[in-house]
Amino acid sequence: MAKNKKTASPPPRTALIVLGMHRSGTSALAGVLAKMGADLPQDLMPANEFNPDGYFESLLAYKLNDALLGSAGSSWDDWHAVNADWYGSPRKQEYILRAQEMLAQEFGASSFFVLKDPRICRLVPFWNEVMEEGGITPRLHASHPRRGRSTPDPPQRLAREPGAVAVVAARSRCRGGQPRAQANLRIL
Repeated sequence: MAKNKKTASPPPRTALIVLGMHRSGTSALAGVLAKMGADLPQDLMPANEFNPDGYFESLLAYKLNDALLGSAGSSWDDWHAVNADWYGSPRKQEYILRAQEMLAQEFGASSFFVLKDPRICRLVPFWNEVMEEGGITPRLHASHPRRGRSTPDPPQRLAREPGAVAVVAARSRCRGGQPRAQANLRIL
């Protein structure tokens, strides 16, 4: 009598999605998650004088999200919600396929990885759908900016920095209706 052989099923996949706009500590949080065992993307945005320790961010995700926002008539610094009509357009499915290809290229078959790009705050519904269709469980992690950092807080930034209103508005939309964790970066 033949024995039933169990075939190994792939492990469940989890994406730690770091949410937070520019200069809010997302790079530090993504770096800590990587040190704790989460896989980073293959094509990392290089460190520079603004972030000498690195961004821990996918260049491909950055480019994809920027193009997606452009196709929806928006940009990273637009404080308005992404055009709801875009989510019902044929472009959405095109971008879902592009996002799945990007995830495969950046993370392969990794079962535990960190995805970070500030633009994701503006695109949480899109990325939730990408993850669901790909059989990946998203875990949202919101960055809480450090007090006393060199970047001025939003009220002071509104008058000086292009896109500062978008930072404030996007932070309010980061929740996406899902459970999330918030990191206090003062302890890092």
